[in-house]
Amino acid sequence: MAKTDTHIAIATAANSFVVVPRNDLPANIEIGERISLRMQQGRATIEDGPYRGR
Repeated sequence: MAKTDTHIAIATAANSFVVVPRNDLPANIEIGERISLRMQQGRATIEDGPYRGR
């Protein structure tokens, strides 16, 4: 994962990634953290699951 002030790039496979606006995700995401990302109606949300405790 990489992030700027406005966007976050999240690796989805070895040579694939998705870029989402930072305001769609929690501010406390760290680079290298595993997350479960759900895309719904053009918006990204982090699902509660085995990779992320809330």
